[in-house]
Amino acid sequence: MGTFRLLVHAGYLLDRVIHLVSDQDIKGQTFIPRREQLYRTMTALMSVLEVEEKCSTASVRVARNVLNSGLFVLFPIEDSLDTGLGALHDHKHPLNISARTWRSRYRMYLEGSLGGIDEIYPFLTHWAVCVFRYHQFQYDRDGRVENMNALVDVRSALEALDGRWRLAVSVAKYSEDEPAYGQRIFVKLIDDIALNEPCRTLLSIPCSADPRDGWQDLSFGMFANAVNRLSHWITDQVGLAQEGTFPTVAYIGPNDVRYLILLAATIKTGYKAFFISPRNDMKSQLSLFESTDCHWLCYAPEYASKVQPWSDIRPMKSNAIDAIKDLIHEKPAPLFPYKIPYEKAINEPAMVLHTSGSTGTPKPIICRHGILTLMDAYHHIPEFSGFPCFFKAFSDKTTKVLCTMPFFHAAGLYFFLGLSIYWGTPIALPIPDKPLTADAIRTFIHESYSDAAFIPPSVLADMSYEEDDIQALQSLNMVTTGGGKLDDEAGDRLVKAGVKLTIAISTTEYGLYPLYIQPDVKLWKYFVFDDETFGTHYEPSGENAFVQVIRRKEKNPGLQGIFYTFPDLAEYNTNDLYQPHPTLAHHWLHVGRADDVITFSNGEKLNPVTIELTVGRHAEVNQAIVVGQGRFRAALFIDPVVVPESEDEAKALINRVWPLIERVNKDTVAHGQIAKNMVRLCDSAKPVPYSSKGSLQRGRFLKLYAREMDTLYDTEGNHEAIVLDFTSKESMFDSIKSIFKSLSITTDLDPETDIFVAGIDSLGAINLAKKLTDGLQHAGIPTEKSKITAQTIYRNPTLARLTEFILLRGSKKFSESVSISKAGDTEAAATILKKYSIETALKTASEKPSPQKEGQLVILTGSTGSLGSYLLDFLERSPLISYVFCLNRAADGGLEQQLLSNSQRNLTTMFRKTKFLQADLTKPYLGLDSATYRELLDSADRIIHNAWPVNFNLSIESFEPSILGVKNLTLFSAQAQKQVPIVFISSIGVATQWPHLETIPESPLHDLRVASPGYGQSKLISEHLLAQATEKLKVPASVIRVGQIAGPRGEKGMWNKQEWLPTIIASSVRMRKLPYELGSLDVVDWVPVDDVAAIVLEIAGATYPWSSSTGRCNYYHIINPAKTPWKSLALSVKEFLKEQGHDLDLVSLQEWVDACEESLETDVENPAVKLLDTYKSLIHSNRVSFSTNETCAVSSTLCNLGSCDSQMMRRWCQQWGL
Repeated sequence: MGTFRLLVHAGYLLDRVIHLVSDQDIKGQTFIPRREQLYRTMTALMSVLEVEEKCSTASVRVARNVLNSGLFVLFPIEDSLDTGLGALHDHKHPLNISARTWRSRYRMYLEGSLGGIDEIYPFLTHWAVCVFRYHQFQYDRDGRVENMNALVDVRSALEALDGRWRLAVSVAKYSEDEPAYGQRIFVKLIDDIALNEPCRTLLSIPCSADPRDGWQDLSFGMFANAVNRLSHWITDQVGLAQEGTFPTVAYIGPNDVRYLILLAATIKTGYKAFFISPRNDMKSQLSLFESTDCHWLCYAPEYASKVQPWSDIRPMKSNAIDAIKDLIHEKPAPLFPYKIPYEKAINEPAMVLHTSGSTGTPKPIICRHGILTLMDAYHHIPEFSGFPCFFKAFSDKTTKVLCTMPFFHAAGLYFFLGLSIYWGTPIALPIPDKPLTADAIRTFIHESYSDAAFIPPSVLADMSYEEDDIQALQSLNMVTTGGGKLDDEAGDRLVKAGVKLTIAISTTEYGLYPLYIQPDVKLWKYFVFDDETFGTHYEPSGENAFVQVIRRKEKNPGLQGIFYTFPDLAEYNTNDLYQPHPTLAHHWLHVGRADDVITFSNGEKLNPVTIELTVGRHAEVNQAIVVGQGRFRAALFIDPVVVPESEDEAKALINRVWPLIERVNKDTVAHGQIAKNMVRLCDSAKPVPYSSKGSLQRGRFLKLYAREMDTLYDTEGNHEAIVLDFTSKESMFDSIKSIFKSLSITTDLDPETDIFVAGIDSLGAINLAKKLTDGLQHAGIPTEKSKITAQTIYRNPTLARLTEFILLRGSKKFSESVSISKAGDTEAAATILKKYSIETALKTASEKPSPQKEGQLVILTGSTGSLGSYLLDFLERSPLISYVFCLNRAADGGLEQQLLSNSQRNLTTMFRKTKFLQADLTKPYLGLDSATYRELLDSADRIIHNAWPVNFNLSIESFEPSILGVKNLTLFSAQAQKQVPIVFISSIGVATQWPHLETIPESPLHDLRVASPGYGQSKLISEHLLAQATEKLKVPASVIRVGQIAGPRGEKGMWNKQEWLPTIIASSVRMRKLPYELGSLDVVDWVPVDDVAAIVLEIAGATYPWSSSTGRCNYYHIINPAKTPWKSLALSVKEFLKEQGHDLDLVSLQEWVDACEESLETDVENPAVKLLDTYKSLIHSNRVSFSTNETCAVSSTLCNLGSCDSQMMRRWCQQWGL
């Protein structure tokens, strides 16, 4: 059979397979291929691959490359067709195999080593899925190919696939041996993986500036294509670099993937990237350009104003780098190969980073490929005394790591190169230029689906105070920090709460050290070093402190990365001071630096020499000493020539020295400036220690004045009391403005201006929080109410909001504060309701046609979440629906996220009816172009509004964009050509504060006080808006208050393990105790998620032909009317767990909670600890009941639902992996 006919025959069978995978309703029809047919086709294809080179037509080459492209995942033969699409998204599947394994399996089959075609069959089916997935051929329900070219000319289809991934024409040569770890240059490795495993995930990037839009996976193939594209752009701009010269290309921009693309592209083209910190002042920046001989500056377009002053002073070529969407897209770029062999490349520059300027002007550091390949060479490092290698631990325990470190710092780049490229674990990037607050990181973790995180120490310390933040960290498999010192108490709090904490250390000059993970989290502060591998020695430096020195072992640097940077050295003094553990070998506690550099808790560094020398020149000063190691800011101690005799004289002396401090502050980086209230005089009873040469003995001084420093930082300004005037809102406003002034923060702000938009940074927030804490404490406010954190500032980012918050905190009694808080919540909710209320009726058509009952066009928001995925699946399958328009915030309308979400739940990924649109409901036309908006106005039949931020900690003000979105949807419906009902997914949170005994009716709730603050109030306000729209705009609306959504009825999918019930059961296994009662939740009225979706669509009229347009706003409750006691389900859980080898006792909820509290000291990984307060509240809280009569009348699914039974409970336990 000829090659072309073979491929056409293969295309026909692939078409059949695609139908089988994508549409399970057609199983059993005659056109489904038998396995034998598929096998014969596969055999024919393999025979094609064995033809002589002279017969290698374009189609043969492409077919070979497709088979070699690594798009094969071996999954169990059972349900292989049904799991094909799911496997596409499971790039870390334990049975993920390469093309060489495919060939090996085929040879084994030919030799008779395999039992039958079941060992081969999954490959071809998965290949079929891949071909379809990446081309999205359109098929109709009858199995006819709408695009005949896709079937008739399979060769073209395969060539398109080849072009998409830039597969090489020649057959890839695979080695059965272990990869050459430690000898792989990362740019070459990227191309190799892109060739052989193009859809393997490299990293995840935010879809937009809104974390709710999710993260987009970026594959090696896509990344390599972007690198090739930028490489060609570089050569178009400046040509290839002359061999061996490595000219410098500087870059500055938001902390996004362009750093990584540019890094690889400059290496390919013979240049070296120089990543500069946006925090550098003009003098430092110009010095760095000069020392690196930089004559080309690239930048992100939004940084044009930042770089213009540099170009004005130093003539340089400057170019803006394309936006991410223009770099990363599917159009193939020609391969730009990297041809330098490893032996030569390891000593060549890979990039330039610069020091922090802590010892003066920042200095550039050339990072060579040798220190980058170290992280690959760590594959060869075995466990050391039972401790696993840092990267191996991350690779084994995590699937995606949120990396919040910037890419102009070594830590961020080394972490990406090591973990994502060399160790195969993708990282997720944060949203660029968004302040790294505890709130932000918690959201990033959740929305990016990360199961580990790398977080700066100062932010991690903030997260140790808030229960929600701790819960987010508890959910992670690993949490690491570095780049500064994490406060001991903060780290201990996190570990005690069950956070799996580890610390990392690296230097720009060395790379990431060969670290080992500390398995005992209680010893989180200690590094484990293998001194033999590392070549480290420890030289005494004071009492019980040792400076770490690296001594060269061999001429070849090997694993000693420092000698790639300093090849002529035989020994390198790290200047890092350590203390050994009193009893454990190889455990070292980092206690500071041997030199004078101060590292603050947020990772910023300061060399105090200039400050000390300048202030020390004052005639009345012997010595000035800057302190602040591990603290949040700098302080200054002055050793006076003449000791003041009174406190007034001491203040007068500081006042006389202060102008000199102000002068030096102007030339000091912001984080190193000295505030006046942070200046102290040394105590004459504790003489400052000096050496025989007259120089300060800093180490001795720090020990001598440890108590004074602790007192200073604990009180920070109580000697110069912060006075907050609580007499009126205006006086408090003025008090806070005066604090702003003392911190050198601009006071020329409108009361409603966001202070962070105005330029206040994270350090400013920390300092402001400390000042406000001092003021509250000085006013006699109890400790539990006076503690203000940086997170408080971020949540109240205007002068007006901050004023109101501080006034609330300053109320006399805590109980009064709670009352005021509730009143304040209700008042804020009422204000927002008034703000968005529909006051006047629009002129609408008096007689509009009803929405279609068949051939409907449905607008769906929030389709990519759990409930949304099931809603879309049902809509795709409903014969009453012709079109679905999904409105999501992502640039692709949510398509990529939808594919992932649906495949994980075994839902359809064949979106024949659906169009995905990027939208923003807060904007005119819902963020759509006018033509699309007009199309929807003309054709829409109903709206299902499911999108909503699920964050129970946000204030009601934070939900304003969502509330505005509801109002804009009502205006859309009012202007539409038909009566377009809005079906709003509300929550039982609108009535959690219901004060009455009777059942909550399926009717309006007029009192905003009955809703839970924030989330619940936002839903209730939206219900009010819909009622107003029904009355004034004649917009038909239905409000659906949804209760507890349980796991699915089917085998696929899973009830989120982090929710309250799965956590109870997981913890019960650990404690061998299971509660037989659940307090206020003892009556189980849960509804499986797939049933919730079905009920919503019945109410909406999308799957059941009835009209919900009654001329009023309708209210429904999705609460299971068939209730069951928890105890009956607890018995089935106990029985299931016993079958798995876990014999549990049934105990009361109080006894179970007590056991959880007892486990706090002995079992830090007990997941229930993070929800302990929630479980305690169940013991004494009252149950609220909801009527379901109206809902049952229109939903046969709810009416016939049946209670949650033991079979469901057992299935959910299986899905949780118990």
